[in-house]
Amino acid sequence: GQGSKASATSYAFTDAGIGLKLAAGQAAYYRLNQVDQDGTATYSPVRSLRFGETSALVPGLYPNPAATGTTLDLSALPATASYQLRVLDAVGRPVQQATLPGGQATRLDLGSLAPGTYQLLLTGPRADGSALRQLLRLTRE
Repeated sequence: GQGSKASATSYAFTDAGIGLKLAAGQAAYYRLNQVDQDGTATYSPVRSLRFGETSALVPGLYPNPAATGTTLDLSALPATASYQLRVLDAVGRPVQQATLPGGQATRLDLGSLAPGTYQLLLTGPRADGSALRQLLRLTRE
């Protein structure tokens, strides 16, 4: 918590795979429960997030920024396919590459990368047969 801080605090949370658990048009609901030092609890207003037809088709990358490792979530992509991942440095040079399975999340080791910003280029097939070419930004702390 933030104690008796008078200014607003922002929070972020990655609900990995939630888009796969809900049908298109269905909503996920979230709220915070703040517990004060005296034990008094206060709930924030409820916030909702509604998913469209293609929202679950975007690969997830979390945590980001990351220190030693991150997870690339390809669980929305066909499990029968494989995907090419190229990690590019700030000037576009490949510094890592891998072939990853679809239909699951894969942990990526960042130990060999220097701190900085990288582009992750992911290519392979979509479920409808079209080509996926997705560029994700990753910050290595």
